[in-house]
Amino acid sequence: MPLSDGTPGRRVPRVEVRLVDLARYASTLESAVPPVLHSEPQPDAPATDARSRDARLARAALRLLVRAIAGEAHAAQPLARTPAGKPMLPGSGLEISLSHSGGLALVAVSTAGAIGVDLECPRTVTLDGWRRPALEAAAAALSPAPLAGVADTDARFLAAWVRLEALAKARGDGIAGLLHALEIREPARLALAARAALGGFRIDDLCLGGGLLGALALPADAPPAAVRPFTTTADGAG
Repeated sequence: MPLSDGTPGRRVPRVEVRLVDLARYASTLESAVPPVLHSEPQPDAPATDARSRDARLARAALRLLVRAIAGEAHAAQPLARTPAGKPMLPGSGLEISLSHSGGLALVAVSTAGAIGVDLECPRTVTLDGWRRPALEAAAAALSPAPLAGVADTDARFLAAWVRLEALAKARGDGIAGLLHALEIREPARLALAARAALGGFRIDDLCLGGGLLGALALPADAPPAAVRPFTTTADGAG
């Protein structure tokens, strides 16, 4: 799909999302991005060697998607980050987001406005008490679509969590800022607060298969974005 509709300075509104098998494409991703870009500063977060490696590979996959959509100049541009940790390519006119879990990643590029994407592999959730149902209720209010995982309590929570994380990334204030806005200690106000926090965004649950849970936050008037598998061909990356 072309980036422009032929009008000078005008881009076709577009959101592209790829699901990346990081292990499968590890060698390609490592070699595709200059080492100086692999070493970009990252937001503070608990990290293991595996998580650090997956984060690096996910950024490389994101760069290849940027390259396919907007060209080499933007793909070679160092990432900047907002104070809340949102990745940016200043001056590119592109919005970007990424998430990785369990050796997989979602990477997304938008010319339609701010976006946020989040991914979770199946896992056990240890969060108990009032926070769990409160977060699920808040996430349920963000979309008319029912939360996935009704019969699996952990899957249901993760389906809720990816919605919240995706919205936090699109808003740019991080999960702490979103949870503050949601006032989760006030159950009676949760639905109202969630709709207010949604603002001009919508939340699309992503169909990923294999028990994976993902969500995309994007402008309410943006075109639908289907997830495609990442490959190293021009068609698969762009």
